[in-house]
Amino acid sequence: MKVQVNDEYSKLKKVVVASAAYYDPTSLVLNNETIKHYVEKENIPKKEIMLEEQKSFGTL
Repeated sequence: MKVQVNDEYSKLKKVVVASAAYYDPTSLVLNNETIKHYVEKENIPKKEIMLEEQKSFGTL
């Protein structure tokens, strides 16, 4: 797979998204800065909400 990123402002042309069906809130990787943010705010994403959002994007 070839990935080329020229800058942080250009519009994304393609995105790879994993299904939220694989999300397990009991095994979060705390060295991930995004997850760390949610854990600190005690607002860990809920799997059911993530699945609903993905349905609206047509990814499932």
